[in-house]
Amino acid sequence: MPGHGQLRSLLTRWLLPPFAPFALQPIAKVRDKGGFEQAMVTDAVTAVRESESEITRAYQGGPLTFGGLCGACERYVDLEVDMLFGGQRDHEGRFVPNWRERLVCPCCRMNNRQRLVATLVGKRLGFSAVAKRVYAMERVSPMFRWLENRHARHDLIGSEYLGHRHESGTALHGIRHEDAMDLSLDTESVDLIVSNDVFEHVPDPSRAFRECARVLKSGGEMLATIPFTELDKTTYRARLGSAGVDHLEPPQHHGNPISDKGSLVFAEFGWDCLDLLREAGFADAWIELYASVERGHLGRAQVLFIAAKRRARNH
Repeated sequence: MPGHGQLRSLLTRWLLPPFAPFALQPIAKVRDKGGFEQAMVTDAVTAVRESESEITRAYQGGPLTFGGLCGACERYVDLEVDMLFGGQRDHEGRFVPNWRERLVCPCCRMNNRQRLVATLVGKRLGFSAVAKRVYAMERVSPMFRWLENRHARHDLIGSEYLGHRHESGTALHGIRHEDAMDLSLDTESVDLIVSNDVFEHVPDPSRAFRECARVLKSGGEMLATIPFTELDKTTYRARLGSAGVDHLEPPQHHGNPISDKGSLVFAEFGWDCLDLLREAGFADAWIELYASVERGHLGRAQVLFIAAKRRARNH
């Protein structure tokens, strides 16, 4: 099986045109389930599913590489695939990696969804003639290191959630703390917000969405990856009460770069997430879908939420 990755990498370098870092486009922009279902039968998604099947038919569960384009690094690389972060066996006993969380670039160390977000952030910042203020809801991560290395001319703010005892805007051991439900950032002070799998860990996501809409400038955007169930309604697994956390479903945790205990999941988002974003003060919110064998964006289609703040009218 290691030969599969080497062969795929060589074919990628030979067959594809010279690398175009800003060429990535969504296969669809959707605002409802109907549009989503139509996108799932496009040629791009079919090609991705065929490539996934090719891998899983021969995959034995150990490390392998899959050649593709890393939009963050702007180069051809051998993306790393393994069974970490929730890889499972299917009903036929085949090893199926967690495509969303793997396909890690050996250079920037970002996985599938993170590389996608970085590519789109780079597209926005790279074409900007003026410095922008960017707030990333992460600080101890490959994504923020990439931002510092590639886009240092912009005003970059990164933070982690360090616990309810701390006040937003303060620093602990050199790391800035921000509570997404009570940001210390000034109103209309940020051009772009980047959020990678954060809102499902917030006790009150609607309050966090309102804070994000508040701190964004007119015409600003938020790019967010959010685990998405494709159900009509969001399921709330826990809530925060006066006596602490009240579990409505069995506790579920996701990985946390600053805590071995992981982060508790409060919400599993459905289609009403777009309504919650609009109700929070965003002028529009939609989902962009990305699927690309060439760039290693496997996993059917990667889901990216985008929320835009209305641009002020000139008087």
